Order: sequence, then structure tokens, then C-alpha cells
Amino acid sequence: MQIATSFHLVRLTHLRCHLLNLAIHEERIQELRVALQERQAQLRNAELDLQRYRGLYAEDSIAKQTLDTQEALVNQYRSGLKSLQADVATARLNLDFTQVRAPIAGVVLARLAVPGMAAGSMQDGKALVELYDPTQLQVRADVPLADAG
Repeated sequence: MQIATSFHLVRLTHLRCHLLNLAIHEERIQELRVALQERQAQLRNAELDLQRYRGLYAEDSIAKQTLDTQEALVNQYRSGLKSLQADVATARLNLDFTQVRAPIAGVVLARLAVPGMAAGSMQDGKALVELYDPTQLQVRADVPLADAG
């Protein structure tokens, strides 16, 4: 953070920001949640079928290959579910990157970027806003010696 007199410059080097379209990320999360619910339903159904197939196999009513195929399907749905859960977590993280958070609580003195404007890379060090930190207020005043007493 660079301190300049009585305000702070919020630099991109101190912020992890990817200013992208917020609606795109929210829509992606919603799509992934729907896909996750569908995959969970498929997994529950496949697990029920697997239980039935195990019972039928124990009664020697179906071939081992049919049971093995159902077990493979359950494993496939489980791995797909884990993949979708990871995708949801990634989408939430990307959504968090669309928000810029200041390193201090303060008052905005000047906004140097506008919504929708590309913020650039984190290495370019361009300021987004100028913040005033009220806890760091310093006053310099010239007082005549006669009045100081």
C-alpha cells in the first residue's frame, strides 16, 4: 500500500480482482446447481438399482455382468458428482473475484475507475480508488508561540 499524505491509494497489486460480468458467474453457478441436483438424483436411482441387482444376483436371477455394469454406473455417477461439486466451488470462487475489497475501512475520496472498465492486470499497479483512513488523520498547523502557552 502506498501512503500519500492523508489518504491511501488502493493498488491492484494488493487486490485479487477479476472485474467480470457478475450475471455470467451467477448464471453459471445456477446451471451447475441444477446439474448437481440431477446427478444426485441419478446416483440415488442407480444405487437403488444396484441394491436390487445384488438381491437378484444372490438369488441367481441375473448374470454377474449385469451387476458389474450397475456397479460401474454407480461409480461413474459418484465421480461425476464430485466433479460437479468442484465446478460449483470454482464458480463460487470466480464470483468472489468479481468483487474488489479495500485493504482498509475508509472514505472514498476519488474513484479512478468506473464500473465496466477493465481493471488491467494485478501487476500494473494502477489505483482504482483513493481512500482516506480516518484513523490516520494528522493535522499540521502553524501556531504563534504566544498562543501556544
